[in-house]
Amino acid sequence: MPGRTRTMAGYDWSKGKSNNAVWAEEEEGMRTKSKITAKWLREGGINEKVGFVKFLIKADRIMATEWHHTSKYFNETSYYSTEDIAEQLENLSPIWREIYADPKLRNSSKRDIRRAFRFKNACERYNSSDADIFDVRRGVVLTWPYGPIIENFTITIDWPGGQIIAKNIYEAESQIRSLQTFGSYPMWSWTDSWKPPEGEYNKFYGVSGWQRFDNAYIDQLLRDGYFQWLPVTAVRDLRQYLVWSLSGAIELSDVKVTIDGDFKLDEH
Repeated sequence: MPGRTRTMAGYDWSKGKSNNAVWAEEEEGMRTKSKITAKWLREGGINEKVGFVKFLIKADRIMATEWHHTSKYFNETSYYSTEDIAEQLENLSPIWREIYADPKLRNSSKRDIRRAFRFKNACERYNSSDADIFDVRRGVVLTWPYGPIIENFTITIDWPGGQIIAKNIYEAESQIRSLQTFGSYPMWSWTDSWKPPEGEYNKFYGVSGWQRFDNAYIDQLLRDGYFQWLPVTAVRDLRQYLVWSLSGAIELSDVKVTIDGDFKLDEH
């Protein structure tokens, strides 16, 4: 109705919701999740299935425009506008459609859906050519096969003239170590009295803790409290460890690490 403005308070008991909720529906065309229809989406210029949009809402990939009190219990109910939904659908990762296409994942809990997305997204990012962007702590993804959510986990390492396929980071490290012609040096080893390279000064001289094969990150590990706990391993570590183990016969850019696996639903 021309001239009307949103009422900021009050409750419409006949409709069982706040005046603001009534305004959101009748004047601004918003809908609650349960009231989203294909017709409403099309009128808002959205050519997506209702089920897919509600799936994204369930996964918190599409967030509500606002919320209002409804029912005699004053429940906080989320309201959605087609404008906000359309904006959030822009640049949507294809991983969401991949998850939605799997009936078991699509109908699983929000927690499992989001965990599946994180795993698939991590695989995609780790399998990119720019794996060096991840620091030591980001490598925790490679420990997931020892958790409850990944099955058939594989790590494949390719380089000119060679390939390694492993079931976990420890098997990958063992296979890389077997390629060394100058000894058998693990990626991480415990030292009772760490010493920096000859001729270099380091304030942590003599400290006991975990030492990487090339002494990299010692200052950071000590500062972050990792030195006395076995650090997680990132894709970068595997790539650098391979180059080091082959005595620099290949370049870091020659090494491609791919991780893959099947997401397992939480049965608890």
